[in-house]
Amino acid sequence: MTFDKPIFMGRSMQEWFISLPTFLLLLFVIFLSSSQYIHSQLLKTGESIWHDYHIMRGIQADMEVPQCDTDVGSKVAAEIARVNALPEYDEFGFPNDKPNPQAIRNSFNDQLKICETKKSVIEDNIKRISTPLLAYRTFEKFVAGITNLSAVIKKPLLIVLLVICAVSTTLHRHHISLRPIVSKMDYYVSQSAQLITALLLLYSTIMFYRSELAAQAEGVLIENLYLQWLWLISATLLIITNVWMLFKAPPEGELTNDNNFLASLLTIPLFSYMGIIAAINFLVFMGFHSGVSVFIADLVGKAGDLLLSLALYIFIGM
Repeated sequence: MTFDKPIFMGRSMQEWFISLPTFLLLLFVIFLSSSQYIHSQLLKTGESIWHDYHIMRGIQADMEVPQCDTDVGSKVAAEIARVNALPEYDEFGFPNDKPNPQAIRNSFNDQLKICETKKSVIEDNIKRISTPLLAYRTFEKFVAGITNLSAVIKKPLLIVLLVICAVSTTLHRHHISLRPIVSKMDYYVSQSAQLITALLLLYSTIMFYRSELAAQAEGVLIENLYLQWLWLISATLLIITNVWMLFKAPPEGELTNDNNFLASLLTIPLFSYMGIIAAINFLVFMGFHSGVSVFIADLVGKAGDLLLSLALYIFIGM
């Protein structure tokens, strides 16, 4: 069975293996991007159906109702006795104020009113809890959880999308370059440059990961350390893909036998030139071995929304 043979809807197994996960991930991105708006509309709808829904969404049927101590007189007497027992001067040499019975009584009365209001609100809303409200509240909180999840999952989701698309582009030789691959030398020069880029990325990611582990051992709080594992897996997958493409001979007759090395340099993808030049700059001139990985992680962190939006625009255009 060949992976390039169409098996369903005119697409091969290889195309389905790449395009289907990308399609599902992009659909998930659309849902994540819309979840915040959907949640706000659910809150508005809940408020229009149930008065004070913003309060009721936090009320449980078995919630403990606060008990308010109405014996204000005893509290006032105890507080006055406590203040009178204080020394004439505090530890800094300032005189302690004499107790004001009326101010103390007003304070305790205000606390009693707040407690009784809170108790009344909880008791009234417990009585209003119904099965439709519980079902609606469960769904609304589920959407709220997805909204909170979107902030956490966006970076790893973007990394997964990048590696899937990078592997697919490598397999189909669709990387952007100044000249298409027309000869066997073009093919091997292009794949070799991509392999070197992936190896440099893997080395930089390993060094970055080691530096973060060292910082963590010294007590520095490191967030999202798992992202480095995703980058390590991504770089390894790219290396495996490039090695496989190097050992996989292109179909006979598809490429010519021209041996123009200078022309073959134009078939190297632009990202390989950028990656190799950046790695040489960081490794040779700056001695910053984790530089490539740091800047790629920074790109995903700061421009993640832009890249996902670009992917969605391309997806809609297709």
